[in-house]
Parts: sequence; C-alpha cells; structure tokens
Amino acid sequence: MASILHFIWPIPERGLARRLYRVQADTLIVWGEHDKVVPPVYARDFAAAIERASVVSVPGAGHAPQFAKTEAVLDKVLGFLGR
Repeated sequence: MASILHFIWPIPERGLARRLYRVQADTLIVWGEHDKVVPPVYARDFAAAIERASVVSVPGAGHAPQFAKTEAVLDKVLGFLGR
C-alpha cells in the first residue's frame, strides 16, 4: 500500500507543468466543483500555465462531471466552441 501511495498521492508530477506553456490553442478546462480526487485548485494551476485557457466549474459534479452532469458539461463545451 505504501508503494502505491507513492505513485498516486499526491498527484505525481511527470513533467506536465514544464510543458503546459506549449499549448497554443484556446483551451477550456472543465472541472467538477466537488472533485475529491483531484482538487479544483489544479484547474486554476493548469489555466495559469496555458496562455489562452479558461476554467469552468460544474456545480454539483465530482471527479467525472461529463458523466454526473452531462448536459451542463455539454452546454459549457458547446458554448466554448461556438464563441
């Protein structure tokens, strides 16, 4: 158990933070407001590292908002794509 926790908690850094600046596309980060697996602070950190990123929080959703609140996520994604 101790070995697996070394890899999964805290979230392992595999160099993502060093590479996010490379993302040049408009980026929408969709995060569940009540995510207990990966705290919403990560969404803000990712957005801060991506020049043209925005974050939307899905109220009432946890770690998989696309399953828990499908319509809300779809509305946010379609709104982002249609702008």
